[in-house]
Amino acid sequence: MIVVKLMGGLGNQMFQYAAGRALAHANKDVLKLDLSHYSNPPPGCVPRKYELYNFNIKPEFATDEELQRFGRHGSPKWLFTRAKQLLGRVQPCYLTDRDIRFNPRFKKATGDVYLDGYWQSTRYFAEIEGTIRTELQPAVSGAGHVMKLWEEIQGCNSVCVNVRRGDFVTDNFLGCLGIDYFRRSQQVMAQSLPDVRYFVFSDDIPWCEEHFGKDPCTTVVSHDYAGPDFIDYLFLMTSCKHFIIPNSSFAWWAAWLCANPSKRVIAPLRWFNDTTVDTSDIVPGTWQRI
Repeated sequence: MIVVKLMGGLGNQMFQYAAGRALAHANKDVLKLDLSHYSNPPPGCVPRKYELYNFNIKPEFATDEELQRFGRHGSPKWLFTRAKQLLGRVQPCYLTDRDIRFNPRFKKATGDVYLDGYWQSTRYFAEIEGTIRTELQPAVSGAGHVMKLWEEIQGCNSVCVNVRRGDFVTDNFLGCLGIDYFRRSQQVMAQSLPDVRYFVFSDDIPWCEEHFGKDPCTTVVSHDYAGPDFIDYLFLMTSCKHFIIPNSSFAWWAAWLCANPSKRVIAPLRWFNDTTVDTSDIVPGTWQRI
């Protein structure tokens, strides 16, 4: 049995599911999702909820009894079990990605495995890339105004610009990218692509209206197009031909799921405020970082 702990927003959940799905496939085992983080989040954690029901997957959920195999976090049994796991003397296997980088132990894990981390690298699921692309295609609502904008995006040399602000503005670890990054990225994009049109998606529409709204080649996409759990937003973003993304897993998935074989993707060189963190595994090598 492979159990993956889900935490964070939709983009994080997609990474966690993809890693768990790949390991379950490699081991010919069952994947189960642990949702306990959402019912009992740590202090100071941004409230989130389970959102993978927006995709064409049929998940199984770990029961309390099954989770007891790994020990409850913080309990005496958990501490005892974790000590033995770290010493390599016990199954089940408990894996984390604490260093952000790809954990090579992932590929070797067998038996009962608990995955506790963010798993933000294609290296975790490269062997089943086609499956992940199929299963994590967003289930668009089909609303008329959404499909009209989709046709507009499809009919031009569209560039998705995602601006992630919200809690990132005050998060000292993640950090929030300023307008300078987006302006430089637009300049780089325009140098190689003719007649580009920018479609700006964000959690902070007023900020985007202020900084992008006067450009006739730019459309700031309001939250009227967001849909349930912002799944229509993800659908529209994925439908663009090229991408300028921030340090956001949600935007990462929009760019990665895009089927355009000649897409250009610009991502930030600084994924976290702490520049000592090795983020080389997060951004695919074919994407440009500035």
